Amino acid sequence: MTTLITAVIPAHNEAGYVGQVLHQLVRAGVSHCVIVANGCTDDTVREVKSAHSLFRSVTIVDLPVPLGPDVGRAVGAIAALRLNPKPDWLVFVDADWQGAFGPLLADFLAVGIRGEKRVLFVGQREITRLDQRLWQAALHQVRADLFGLQPSLLPLLIRRSAFQMLSPRWLAHPGQFAALCVTHLLARDVGVYVDWEPRVVGNRQRGWSHDHAMRDLLLGDAIEGIGLLDGKRQIRAWQGQLLDGGHSSRRYDLLDRWANALTIGEAASLQEVTLAQDLV
Repeated sequence: MTTLITAVIPAHNEAGYVGQVLHQLVRAGVSHCVIVANGCTDDTVREVKSAHSLFRSVTIVDLPVPLGPDVGRAVGAIAALRLNPKPDWLVFVDADWQGAFGPLLADFLAVGIRGEKRVLFVGQREITRLDQRLWQAALHQVRADLFGLQPSLLPLLIRRSAFQMLSPRWLAHPGQFAALCVTHLLARDVGVYVDWEPRVVGNRQRGWSHDHAMRDLLLGDAIEGIGLLDGKRQIRAWQGQLLDGGHSSRRYDLLDRWANALTIGEAASLQEVTLAQDLV
């Protein structure tokens, strides 16, 4: 029986990059994908359409307004889970990856599917950032075997059955999703893959302000995720400084409205779903 893997690709103005990602997904053996155009104002959607023949099915979820960081993961998962036939696995990848990462991603998928985990995160052996150190200290208390796990880092592989325990909505906040995986799934169902090499996919430079916002977003998400892991609500603050980094732009209200209105049927070679303007 063939394992059906659907790639979920959140994208915000990734023209010039997303086409390369699609070609590498084919090299990794992925034949179905859902692209979430998260308020794109460039040619991202056009670039995806031009490459759709590479896949058995492509679904483009075109959101006229951006729903904020990581919310595209939740949107893509909800859309993929409503397709027919339903995927056995969802793999989440970034739309701005560079390099020939296809074989590396194929190895990641093979390890996850063969190991029969419900959720396989990627991690890093070298822990340098503050948010990473906080996660490792917290995980050491409850799941030392998950050393290196990085909730925000992609790829992320999820078996469809995991969503019987966890709502895909939690994917909009990687820190909270990771914490709930640890607390709500069996230990054998959650793993971390530390052989992923981030340098293969590159690191797109977006400027100092973006990097600063990402630092605050990752640290704030870590604090809130660890609070959920510990069963204690935490404020997104560190040393008296509030950490937003774009968190306040996460439009959970639009995510919920759109999810309630979404109707998707048979997977097609190319289909486009647009968030209705009256839902914005």
